[in-house]
This record gives sequence, structure tokens and C-alpha cells, in this order.
Amino acid sequence: TQERLLAAVESHVQKSPDAVDLGEVGASEQVRSLLPVVLPCVASEFPALDAQSLRVSSACVTRELPTTTALATAPLEPALVTCIIDLGSPHSGGGFWFRANGQVHRPAPGHAILFASSLSHVEVPVSEGVRRTLVLQIVSASQPNVGLRLQAQGTALREAGDLSGSRAALEQSIRENGLVPESWRELGKTQQALQDMKAAETTYNRAVQLSRLNTKDVADFEALFLLGCLRQALDKTDEASTCFEEALAVGAPPSRNRIRHEIDAEHNWALTLMAMDKFEEAAVILDQVLDEDPNAEESWSALGVCMVKLGQEEAALLCQQQVLRIQGLKESDNVALE
Repeated sequence: TQERLLAAVESHVQKSPDAVDLGEVGASEQVRSLLPVVLPCVASEFPALDAQSLRVSSACVTRELPTTTALATAPLEPALVTCIIDLGSPHSGGGFWFRANGQVHRPAPGHAILFASSLSHVEVPVSEGVRRTLVLQIVSASQPNVGLRLQAQGTALREAGDLSGSRAALEQSIRENGLVPESWRELGKTQQALQDMKAAETTYNRAVQLSRLNTKDVADFEALFLLGCLRQALDKTDEASTCFEEALAVGAPPSRNRIRHEIDAEHNWALTLMAMDKFEEAAVILDQVLDEDPNAEESWSALGVCMVKLGQEEAALLCQQQVLRIQGLKESDNVALE
């Protein structure tokens, strides 16, 4: 079945930067041939589910290289269980990181990972080779998973600009299941977009607290970062600084954007330290940012301010020169685009 499935979709996977929806490329027969094995396995691992009530709501094959910047996926219906099968193409690294245990899981070729779809997880990029995976989203006729569906709907409505609808859907999602940190985090984003800062702060804080309960006192990086940024905007500098410090101690999930997320947290942490007149500590952190991203214009500018405050005029001048260099690069890029 694995070979027939790959043969059916290989030309589509090679051409498309997106995941290939198997229903759209005529590979439904190959997927159906897997179901007598997959669905009983799901029911066995999740005893509350009845195999007769299970169905695959969507199926896609993804193709990933070390240079892939974001693993695209076909639009997926919110599911109860996700099944990811490694299709056996040679690769190194990669896998799937789960926040619940902080571990990376890598299925052997031809083997699968089954997990509750609501579990927070990220794709870990491969270091070499090509990884092809079959992703099956499994739903149950007897358990519609209303909370997760409402969470997905609320997120989509916010991205579409319907903030009132987003808030209503996310609040209903929390009424269905108030123990999912991601639902609180998404509601906080909507409340912040609605300029309800007080409510957003309370909601982000709830997301942080729930994430600690779910993962042995390790909070969610994104929730901490969002809470820190909000408190920074509210001039709660000391509390914001604590959020950024804890977020960096936890570390961002090992996705393709991990370094970018941690750089943003470091930069904001340095700004809070500057606001508290801790210029030497801020300078150390900004140095770390610039080691990772030498073209971080705002970090060079902030470091220049630190150098002035610390009486290091030559170092401040060098920082200003770096700012001018980066601005010159941006102007050159704009001219080239024109």
C-alpha cells in the first residue's frame, strides 16, 4: 500500500509546495485500503472511541526538505485523533515535538504516530534528505469534538477580521472545555485585537497557568511571550520582564521558527531591562541577539542607547554605524525591487 500510495501522488508532491490532498488526486482507494488497519488501532489506543464510528475526514501527503521554510498542509477538519505515517523516504532528523512531555518522536519508516489532535505539537525540521509523511485526520460520529471545532472557527474568524464572531466562538469553545490552554491563548489574541487589554491580560495569564498544570509546571512559550508583550504595552515593565525571562528559560518549541521566536523574546526582554535602567544586563542580552541576527536594526539601536548610558561613546558610534549599514541594505533592496 505504501508503494502504491507514493506512486499515485509522487508527481503531485514533486510539483506542489503544498501538501497533496489525496482525495483531489485520485488516491482515495489507497487510503481506504489502510483503514482496516488504522481505525482498529485508533480504537485500541483510545478505548473511549468505537471503531465503527470512526472515519477519516481528510488525508494528505507532505514532502519536506531541510530548506523547507514552513510545512504546508491541506485544509484540515478539526479532528479527534491524528495519525502520521512515515512513508519511508531516506532522511535524517525531523520528527514531532509534543509540549506535553517535551520530547521529539520519530516514527520508523512504515510506522505511525497516533495522538489526540488537541495535543500541542510542532514539526521538527529534517537535517538532510526528504521526509514524506501521510497525515490522516480521524473523527468520530459519536464524539464531534465541539470544543476544538469552535477553537478552530474562532481563530479563522479573527484572521478573517470578524473579531466579534471570533470572541463568541472562542468563549463557547472554553465553555465546552475550559482546560485547553490554546483556547484561552487564542481568546486572548482576539480580546487584544478588540483593545480589551485588561481581559486579554487575564486570559493570557489563564493560558500560562493551565499550560503549567498540563506539563509538569513548564509554561507555554507563546503564552508567556504574548503575556509579556501585553504587560510591556501596559507599562507593567517588571512583570513583563519576568514573563520574557521565563519564556526564554522554557525555550521556544523546536520548529523552523524557533530561533526567530527566541530572538524576539530576547529583544523584548532587553527593552524591559532598559526601562528599569539595567543597561549592562540589557547590553549582554542584545549582544546575544546580534550574534544570532547581525542585521537586527532595532537591537543595534537599543544597544547603542545602552552604550551611551554606560558611557561607552565609541561603542555607541559603532552601533549607529551598524544601523546605517542595515538601512542602506534596505534602501538597496527597495531600489532593486523597483
